[in-house]
Amino acid sequence: MDIERTVVTRMLAQGAGNVPNSSHHALAIAGGGASAKRPMNPVYPGIFAILLYAAGCFAQFRALSARDPEPSKGLQGLCVLAVTMHGLCVALVFYAKTGIDLSLFTIASLIAFAATVTILAASLAQPQGRLQNLYLFVFPLSIIAVAGSLAFGGTKVRQILEGGLLAHLLVSIFAYTLLTVAAFQAILLWVQERHIRHKEPIGVIRILPSLEALEVALFQLLWAGFALLTVSIAIGFVFLDNVLARDVISHTVLATVSWFIYVGLLLGHRVLGWRGKMAARWTLCAFALLVIGYFGSRFILEFVLGAG
Repeated sequence: MDIERTVVTRMLAQGAGNVPNSSHHALAIAGGGASAKRPMNPVYPGIFAILLYAAGCFAQFRALSARDPEPSKGLQGLCVLAVTMHGLCVALVFYAKTGIDLSLFTIASLIAFAATVTILAASLAQPQGRLQNLYLFVFPLSIIAVAGSLAFGGTKVRQILEGGLLAHLLVSIFAYTLLTVAAFQAILLWVQERHIRHKEPIGVIRILPSLEALEVALFQLLWAGFALLTVSIAIGFVFLDNVLARDVISHTVLATVSWFIYVGLLLGHRVLGWRGKMAARWTLCAFALLVIGYFGSRFILEFVLGAG
């Protein structure tokens, strides 16, 4: 009888001891379910951004066909919605679940977003400047960049961004943004100058600003972008210890050569009065080297060699 009582007592004690454990297990499951709640899928805002950019391209081409120099409220509204969706998409892709995504198309999408915001803000602030014509370049660029970031993101993810790398990244993005817009402006300047020089029919240049206005805006963008590029290169040499490593040496060399071309262009404009076709040509040459230096090397590393 005493033995049976002892056995029953032990069973009851073990059962009572297991109750808290079961409760903790249930709470852990519930907590795990709550913590497992996934963030918004970047595909949804990305697709909306692509569709809105495509609609913006169509609206801009219609304005060009109608020779309408004034930005329509509908086009500006489309751009506002598009950059909103684009910004949400790039934020969700950039902050990946395993760290910060520094993949080729993610950075391209971030630069395209910043360029679109810059052009939108400038066109809203100065409607008479007709900067909305640059949508012709930045909308298709944004479509490609967003689609690429959704399809090929995650090829280079870092856990943290150190102080020097973070500063280098932010300054570089702003520099690339301004120099990208400057390159688009140089194309418009080249087209305008060619029409005037060859006395071709007015046609599409009717919706462009004057040649002088295009040149003033171009060199304002170049000076600002060049200043940021200088800071970016300086930060890279001071704070980063791998700027001459084998996998980034081509980027370092081409970015430095591009910097010297920008120096020559700005000095040539200030001292020798370089304008028009000459200015546009050297702007595009320097920008091409900058793009090849970063995006070309990143493309080879990520998609040819398969290295992050």
